[in-house]
Amino acid sequence: MPISGRIIRANEGRVTLELDAMADEVAAPLDGYLTRAQLLDILL
Repeated sequence: MPISGRIIRANEGRVTLELDAMADEVAAPLDGYLTRAQLLDILL
């Protein structure tokens, strides 16, 4: 599952990411199944 985005800032061991919107065909099955926090766990 491709996920893209960019780093907004990095400071003292913390990173702020801005993730790009996912394509509907990828996001639809995940909608209501995973929260954004859970999806980030998968990403990392």
